[in-house]
Amino acid sequence: MHSGPNPLPYVQPRTRIEKFRLSLNGTISSTGGGNIEFSLPIDPTSGTEFSNLANLYGEYRIMGGLLTLAPTQALVTSSSSRSNSLAVIVYDNTLIYPPGAYTDLMAYSTRDEFNTQNVVHVPYRYGFTVPKVGPDTAILWLPTGNSPNASSVMIFASGLTPSLVYFTYIIDIYCEFRTRY
Repeated sequence: MHSGPNPLPYVQPRTRIEKFRLSLNGTISSTGGGNIEFSLPIDPTSGTEFSNLANLYGEYRIMGGLLTLAPTQALVTSSSSRSNSLAVIVYDNTLIYPPGAYTDLMAYSTRDEFNTQNVVHVPYRYGFTVPKVGPDTAILWLPTGNSPNASSVMIFASGLTPSLVYFTYIIDIYCEFRTRY
């Protein structure tokens, strides 16, 4: 018996990569001691949109993000009763912890500073990208069933009005998703 040629040639599976922006929001408050000791995990899996994407794609990776801070209404209307301070903000690709002092954040190359009073009229924006070791080093793909590796945006400020909601935020996390096959 002689076998005939396969009528369907083998086709290499194609991987399709799609880019999405996943957004989360929340508030940032000062502690009872008048400090902002804020750590925001970069976790797109906690967003409502992620579960829909996880049904369509098998893997994802975080490419970067944009944090937008806006003052709460209470800050805008009662600016004379709130304390003003310098805030330090950083992106850490490997740690999630609330900073306890300015010195916790001063050595970061991703560091930026802003005055908590100056964001009253214009929202403050802080962008970050996931670093690569070199130009040929890829960012790791994660299964859509897993939370990402530990990374966060951290903010510290001191000398503020205690127990006050200072900012509302929106964080846009830029991700790439690829198909299961």
